[in-house]
Amino acid sequence: MNEQICLTDLMEHCAKSPHLAAYESGGWGLSYGQLVTRARVLAAALEQLWPGEGPILLYGHKQPALPVGMLACLLAGRAYVPCDESWPAARVEAVFRQAGAAALLFADEAPAPWPEQLPTAPLWPMCEPGIIEPLAAPRPCGPEQTAYILFSSGSTGQPKGIPVPRRAVANFARWLTAQPALALSPGETVVGQATFSFDLSLADLTLAFCGQGRLVSLTREELADPALLFRRLSASGAAVLVCTPTFLELCLCDRDFSPALMPKLRAVFCCGEALPRPAAEKFLARFPGVALLNAYGPTEAACAVCAVNAADALAAFAEGPLPVGLAADAAVEIAALSPEGTVLAEGEPGELALRGVSVFSGYLPGSGDARFSGDWYRTGDSGFVRDGHVWCTGRLDDQLKYCGWRIEPGEVEAALRTLPGVERAAVLPQRAPDGRVRRICAFLQATETARLPDDEVRRLLALRLPAYMLPGRFVWLEELPVTENGKCDRAHLAREFLR
Repeated sequence: MNEQICLTDLMEHCAKSPHLAAYESGGWGLSYGQLVTRARVLAAALEQLWPGEGPILLYGHKQPALPVGMLACLLAGRAYVPCDESWPAARVEAVFRQAGAAALLFADEAPAPWPEQLPTAPLWPMCEPGIIEPLAAPRPCGPEQTAYILFSSGSTGQPKGIPVPRRAVANFARWLTAQPALALSPGETVVGQATFSFDLSLADLTLAFCGQGRLVSLTREELADPALLFRRLSASGAAVLVCTPTFLELCLCDRDFSPALMPKLRAVFCCGEALPRPAAEKFLARFPGVALLNAYGPTEAACAVCAVNAADALAAFAEGPLPVGLAADAAVEIAALSPEGTVLAEGEPGELALRGVSVFSGYLPGSGDARFSGDWYRTGDSGFVRDGHVWCTGRLDDQLKYCGWRIEPGEVEAALRTLPGVERAAVLPQRAPDGRVRRICAFLQATETARLPDDEVRRLLALRLPAYMLPGRFVWLEELPVTENGKCDRAHLAREFLR
């Protein structure tokens, strides 16, 4: 798909309905006319203030200035790098330097402390109509040019930069908007849970803006307060909900989460982690007639590459985990590979691999090497393809999925080892009976100095890592157990402390 045509079509869609609501969050909103006008102004300002192709960091939470910034970067031919304001300043600075960013634009306040030599500017005043002549047309860009860069947890101890090309975003938009259950009429509402630094947000942005719909993005405060959350869901009039399975399960714990609360809801797009069979059954029993799509895809392939209607999957497979997609309707080719890289026969378990337009070309320098077998991208997920369906059964390495977020234990361990009084560290998951990560546990071996209180360890760690990566439990040991090869005996720790 020609991504330039895709972006031009988006602008034309927006121009058709300038008075329709485009985005709302935290009591603030934008119409499509305001979104496009401000994005064109900001795109021109980027070219004037920071010429070139350097990425632009967008720092904030769910403020309306952020989607303006994203669209402005796409129009100006720049990659955007979303950084949530909950991230510590040290992580934002590391992301800035690793991305080779030209500037950091902030929605409310810049991260602090922030090095004076690194350029910052407030987003909202820069996109005020009248301050500069708006950009007349999108800058020509090739399909391989980066659309955005997301940073996930890295096994090297540093954040991992994942540049997603424009061809992948265009292909994702084509695939997602072709799903019959997700077709949107102008003015209908999509509710999104994810922050913009989480790739699931690409789904709610795409559905809303490509369908001339209204995106209601849930704030941190709403997600933390069930009463506030349910009032927001009720008032939204949502036709489509985009969320993680964990979020859906939490909502289902309350009987008020029902068609009476969301009478216009007709589809839920669930992605980011495994959707448990009982959760799907519970949702469909409570919301009869509402489509529940169980989707799968890594950040390296633009959010999601396949999906399956959960009701159809439950009917087709009477027991066991749910499949995560239909192979024939996927945005890319999907196969299970052997360790040697050969495509396995139907039903044989192996490593899920992807091939096609949505797949990225590699990580940023310093983020490690992507694993390819020929033109197959190896995801690190275990699974198989059978009867036209794709199953994801877990991970083949130590990477964890927690509430949809990817966490590399090595990055958390590296941060722990920098703290005073910590000589060695091991990070393991505590799992629920269905295998999902319930919380992150840190096992610490102290130096000869006094041990820090757990609250102080958590406070110091929060200066380096986002909240979702912080362990929920700390266990101090005289010595961490080791194997015969001198490595940390993680299996022993799991047997002793995590049963």
